[in-house]
Amino acid sequence: MITSSSIELPDDYLGLGNTQNKEGIFRGVIVGDGSVITNKSENPLIHTSYGSVVKDLRVVIDNANITISQASVQDFNENGCKSYGGIIGQILGGDNIMDAVSVGFSNRTTITLSGSQAQLIPVGGYVGVISYGSLIFRGMSRNPEKSTDIQGIPKNSDIVRSGEETNLIDETNTMWLYVNPIVGRVINAAVFTESDTYRPFEDGTRKYLDEHGVEQIKYWDENAEDHGAVTMKNGTKNYSISDLVKPSAVDMSDRLYVDNYYKYDNTNSPYYTDYKSGNNSGDTYVTSMTIPNEQSLYILSLLIQGKMTTTWYKQNHSYYYNQGGNGGYGTDGTTYKTSHLAEYSNVGNVTSNTDLDYQLAQNDKYTRTDNVSTQLIPYFVYAYTKPFDNEDTDAKHNGKMYGVFAISNGGTVCHQAVLGENDSSTWYMPDGFKGLGCIFKIANTNNINDLTLSINNLVGNNHTISLNMSLRHYEYSFENYMPSDQGNGVGFGFFNTFRQQRYDRGDVKPDNLVKDLIFTGSVYYNTTFQEINLHQSKYQKIPKKLEYF
Repeated sequence: MITSSSIELPDDYLGLGNTQNKEGIFRGVIVGDGSVITNKSENPLIHTSYGSVVKDLRVVIDNANITISQASVQDFNENGCKSYGGIIGQILGGDNIMDAVSVGFSNRTTITLSGSQAQLIPVGGYVGVISYGSLIFRGMSRNPEKSTDIQGIPKNSDIVRSGEETNLIDETNTMWLYVNPIVGRVINAAVFTESDTYRPFEDGTRKYLDEHGVEQIKYWDENAEDHGAVTMKNGTKNYSISDLVKPSAVDMSDRLYVDNYYKYDNTNSPYYTDYKSGNNSGDTYVTSMTIPNEQSLYILSLLIQGKMTTTWYKQNHSYYYNQGGNGGYGTDGTTYKTSHLAEYSNVGNVTSNTDLDYQLAQNDKYTRTDNVSTQLIPYFVYAYTKPFDNEDTDAKHNGKMYGVFAISNGGTVCHQAVLGENDSSTWYMPDGFKGLGCIFKIANTNNINDLTLSINNLVGNNHTISLNMSLRHYEYSFENYMPSDQGNGVGFGFFNTFRQQRYDRGDVKPDNLVKDLIFTGSVYYNTTFQEINLHQSKYQKIPKKLEYF
């Protein structure tokens, strides 16, 4: 806990977690209690994070010449591609929470990007890049008078520059895809704001075509001055940060729910039993899934994108999260990526171990290096999905188990997934929705088999799904994270990858259907190509028409 009202970081400050030693990557909790940190160095407050909490703090960047150079194509790791964020440079996994945190840039501050691969350097007002894990904003004020406190790098500012170019942050400058106000780049991760209501539209509006083919505008909140725009305005150049509502801890009916798993030949299974072992790849386990509302559908997407749905520990045919495999909460069991479940409101003031927030913080865990299970539960699984009960005391977390951890594993089949009640309502997916199915490669592999939903029956209950999706990246020869090209590769849409009627895991049945589901909106995909001349490389956006369907 910071007790001083103000702290100044000198120009030779290196940043917490600035090490190639994975044990030294920062994964702690900083509570500022209203303090102000002035950072005069070229490095963020936290250089690299494996799961950090920053709370009640203001950080002011005051450096006339922050210079960052990138001259090769590298992944993001402890010694990889460069990045810069006002609070955290790069997040490589774990639960990362920013609670009532503001960031400012002095009038003299500049961030200059250089090198042949300068466009790959992510820059954000709060975070440069998050390649694994989760980032949750909370306690961020929506008071218009406080809007500049949480704007990150001001839009249309010249703080971030390269050579003669000074408008890198601009939403329309798609030559610089990964320079954005709040978070520079999001790859295989979940980023959202906990707020008072669900807000899916970046600027509070969405365009659509009516039954006559005429373009109309949907206002999320017609009575709000900003039309119900999201709180953390990152733009849509790379990733729009949606507002979500933390569900009740008592009534969990509005949470995403995946039931217990049953082995195909288990006579107690509630599902039909003609599933089989698949091509020498192990037994098949079957479950069902309830998606009660639009927010829970988005949570499912975030879980798959962050590879939270593929790794389990099997105990009596039941599952909980174990290490995380190659993903946001563990990479081959060799890192210390950490979960953070508490509010951390009483840090430094706890007088008894009966304090509820203190007790919850005792469940914060990190992945182990000795292949011993930690039963780690990521925050947005704990807070946004519904567990099921299990009698096996050796395989539970506080008496609960989370079926979402195995929903996309290659050995599981969801017999039936149901979307809400049969009320024919429209579900609005956030502008940051990137589809169901992981897009980018995971930890040096293109394997997407365990990142693809297998659903026999998808019951849409006559819902209309409104989409406003976009995906932009550089060309193959320049980009460091391309969409996976394993097998037939991935697409981009509501389902990026999808398996239905899997012959290798069960008999094909004519009554297995995807039904009663309507899609509307737009899907936009763009590759920025490189033009070479004798002296310089220039990125030229290839324009494409925005298509509605």
